[in-house]
Parts: sequence; structure tokens; C-alpha cells
Amino acid sequence: MKRYTSNEAAFFLGYAEFTLRKSRMDGLLAGVKAPPYQKQGHSVFYSENDLIKWLRQFPKQTFTHQFSDDVEKNTNLASAAETDGN
Repeated sequence: MKRYTSNEAAFFLGYAEFTLRKSRMDGLLAGVKAPPYQKQGHSVFYSENDLIKWLRQFPKQTFTHQFSDDVEKNTNLASAAETDGN
């Protein structure tokens, strides 16, 4: 079982390390129960399995609205350039 430090777990989850540290105090991350962690002395570790399980509770997002609009604009620009012969 792979273990992550707090900094590595924050990167894995897409949060700032400060946000993950704060979640250990208030018990919430992204409005839901924070992922479990283990303390070893002064160090904190998260198991990869726990992080993956925590992430799976959220619906998968493939595109954001802004990103899809940008893709559509770029596609339209490319099509116009091809039509103009550029």
C-alpha cells in the first residue's frame, strides 16, 4: 500500500497542502468528510487507497463549461481558416 505525505496527498487530490492540513482540523474537505489519515510521530500520511476512495465519491468531470467554449471557438476558427484557404 503506497503512502503519501500531506504535501503529496494534497497534490494528488488537487488541493493546496494548507487546505488539506485545515481539513484535518475541521474534518471537512470540499464540503464532505475529509479523507482518513494516519499520524506517525509528527508526520501525517494518507494511504493511496483512501485517497482514491475519497475521490470516487465525486462525479467525474471531463470538461468545464469554459473549457468547452474555448474548444468550440478554436474549432470554429480552424474551420474558418481552412475555408479561407489559409
